[in-house]
Amino acid sequence: MAESLENTHKSTLTRLISEHLLAISIFLILTIILTFPVILNFVTESAGEGCYDKCHMMWRIWWTDFSFQNGLDFQHSNYIFYPDGAELGGNLAYFTTFIGFLTVQFVDYVTAWNIIWFLGLVFGGYGCYLLANNFNKNYLSSIIAGIIFTFTTYHMAHSMMHVGLSMIVWIPIFVLFLFKLLEKQSKFYPIIGGIVFFLVSLTHLYYFVFIAMFSIVFFTIYIF
Repeated sequence: MAESLENTHKSTLTRLISEHLLAISIFLILTIILTFPVILNFVTESAGEGCYDKCHMMWRIWWTDFSFQNGLDFQHSNYIFYPDGAELGGNLAYFTTFIGFLTVQFVDYVTAWNIIWFLGLVFGGYGCYLLANNFNKNYLSSIIAGIIFTFTTYHMAHSMMHVGLSMIVWIPIFVLFLFKLLEKQSKFYPIIGGIVFFLVSLTHLYYFVFIAMFSIVFFTIYIF
């Protein structure tokens, strides 16, 4: 009996892992198709239009790497607007910056940029898939919800110019944990929800304001 339950548990776990990996693979394949021919120039040309915010974010990634190597403050630089320098907090795109910093330890800046660019699209869809699947328990419709969410004109347009705004993965995941709080009393959900809220705040100031407003409305409705 115990062995049968263990085999059932392993089978269920294997199925769940396979479903999640398949969902990520679907969003990756769609990203490759819908952004073609970016994949052909993945290591030679950075995705997106013009320089503008792209050059700014690449510089921030470079500065973070350079400052850590030389014991400098990554939030302030005297290398621009000398001698006073400039604060680099800006729109609080720390999450994207640190993903870039970690990535450039292994690849060049163009490849690192394109990896971040792809991650924003792939996991934006995956995050919405998790939220949708929590409610409808239907794999196909949840995938469709993720496709609509991550390949919307807003997301695609900002991915072309503002990579910080392309990191939308934490928004649906945060909303998911808000509803999880209503479904089950658990110490686990508030902790994870708080971590995700923190990650949203590090991703972009705009998204921090959006989810803060959503949370106020959500808990107001819940209380009354």
